[in-house]
Amino acid sequence: MIQRSQAEIPTGMSLTVMLLLAACGGNDGPAGDSATEGPATSGNNWIQCATEGGTCAFSGTRAVRYGTSSSFNVVTATAGVACSNGVFGDPAVGELKTCWYAGDGVSAAPTSPTPTSPAPTPPALSSGPAGPRITSFTSSGPIVASAGQVISGVRIQNPGGACITIPAGATGVTVRDSDIGPCGGSGNIVIEGANATVEFSFVHNGNRGVIATRTSGVVTRQNTFDTFYGPKFNGTAIEYDYMSSGQIDGNVVTGRDYASDAVSVYESSNIRLTNNTIDITVAEPSAAAFTMGDSTSGKPGSNNYVAGNIVRQSGGVPAGVFGSNGNTVLEKNCLTAGIQAYNYSGVFHDVAVRSNVINMGASFVPDTSVVAGWTTNINSTNCSLVPK
Repeated sequence: MIQRSQAEIPTGMSLTVMLLLAACGGNDGPAGDSATEGPATSGNNWIQCATEGGTCAFSGTRAVRYGTSSSFNVVTATAGVACSNGVFGDPAVGELKTCWYAGDGVSAAPTSPTPTSPAPTPPALSSGPAGPRITSFTSSGPIVASAGQVISGVRIQNPGGACITIPAGATGVTVRDSDIGPCGGSGNIVIEGANATVEFSFVHNGNRGVIATRTSGVVTRQNTFDTFYGPKFNGTAIEYDYMSSGQIDGNVVTGRDYASDAVSVYESSNIRLTNNTIDITVAEPSAAAFTMGDSTSGKPGSNNYVAGNIVRQSGGVPAGVFGSNGNTVLEKNCLTAGIQAYNYSGVFHDVAVRSNVINMGASFVPDTSVVAGWTTNINSTNCSLVPK
């Protein structure tokens, strides 16, 4: 029997944002030329609060719509939320989207129907190769970022601690086109600030690559990651813990002798793990290329989407899904080392594993009846067979 042992267990915090995807038709968008009113349905008052890429600010708990007048998704959030695909998904690909929050006369619970899964095809987010787009870097010491800061074109080495720290109050920080490592501390890039982006960088040689904790809207995209050595259960390339939303897209993760899961999503919701290539060897017998829905508190997360990833792994145990509070979908991935899909976290419902290429002989799925779409998967290690 293949078993998963406990990954690193941070101290608990309940998730505060529940994504309720709602794709609604009809022309119920902003009335007239008002800049403050959004879609109005059955007399409800929706207040425009941000455009795509901004932050929708409000007090209390509100329903928030994101999209266009005819196609939008809805979340329930407290004290503001990032107006981004990372939080809501993309209800209108290629169109500029807007956020509105529910006014005082509107219930925080959306009334539109809730489908059972995100969009049926992997999102086309990645564009171009991963890694820095430049070849010359400026040497820098460790950086503690401030709100809105753009860190670009730097080479940072700091074996004694983190190379870049984005604290909780530093929102909207971007790290791009940089060479980050070797670094010490808990991670090369440590993120607690909301709406941070790490892109087109080479992150390497450290205990962890990127670790984001207890925040939202973090995007890690089109980076190359290599060589993270722990200690045991800490040696991740990308780790999202207690997150209310985020994207991990288009990265290339390599390296040998991983001491933990290479990509770890722990007790987090509204995470999109898409279009990544993971090609690693694993030293820790219980570690995997990626984990989704890991938890020991019965809060493995919901509305998580895993699609378009190519996973090649030797050693350890297969990647997979270990828990779900609802609406967890894995589709159109290539899993040459097999998959694990079972109730490790204590809660496991509304899980779909469909239209993947999977090495069935290396897999551990003890009860396929609790996994929707299982019969649509292809038993192979040939990634060219992944459905388009």
